[in-house]
Amino acid sequence: LRGQVPRDGTEDGRLILGWVGSHSTTFNLYRIWESLERIFARHPNLHLRLLGAGHDASALPLFERVSYSTTPSYTPEEMIREVLRMDIGIFPLFAVENSAVRGILKALVYMSGEAAVVCSPIGTLTELIRDGENGLLAASDDEWVEKLDRLITDLPLRRRLAAAGLETVRAHYSLRRSFECLRTALEI
Repeated sequence: LRGQVPRDGTEDGRLILGWVGSHSTTFNLYRIWESLERIFARHPNLHLRLLGAGHDASALPLFERVSYSTTPSYTPEEMIREVLRMDIGIFPLFAVENSAVRGILKALVYMSGEAAVVCSPIGTLTELIRDGENGLLAASDDEWVEKLDRLITDLPLRRRLAAAGLETVRAHYSLRRSFECLRTALEI
């Protein structure tokens, strides 16, 4: 979507970690709550933007050090604007069957907005994300902290992963590519 030089933080110097979801998926933030607290303690220039978190603030972790803002819902246009402001997109999941069948759409949204992405290595995300090439995979709390820390402190890495993520989307998930796959499937 952006196709330009990846963002280097907001105008006020903050880096934006972003999460896109809904009120029914905010529970996944609990998977990395402690990791977020640790990473925000190290980096006061971070801000967590929660898109689609719903109106019930009690569904969110009781963040102590995490600077965050929410929007309860969003339109497709608002989602695009928000994702284009994100430096890093996060996709935490619990290692349960429900997560394994979730799909890759959220990661593709971040990647298409040229945000570097960090995902749990669950389900087909392990096929989409080539760790260290077009995004990062983090399974444990320590890995979430380590991988987020690397993206926060290593601007060339963040830029490289963001660009590779966008290229992955353009090469394999365009509308044209989707129709080609559908046509092939229907010819069988």
